[in-house]
Amino acid sequence: MKKPTEIVREYKELIEQIPALIKASGLKENFIYEQIGLRKDLYYRRKNKPELWTFEELERLFSLIER
Repeated sequence: MKKPTEIVREYKELIEQIPALIKASGLKENFIYEQIGLRKDLYYRRKNKPELWTFEELERLFSLIER
């Protein structure tokens, strides 16, 4: 079982990679924010400050870009 500090470190690394993961997906950003149910301004705010993403939004985002 992983230690909580390790999980937190991995989570921080993951959310810091979100802009690169979005870019690597090849999906257009307007398609992404529409599909995950965010307004354009909220999407860009979260993209610039990844710690603002909720777990539910991250689940929708990752299931979309992992296709």
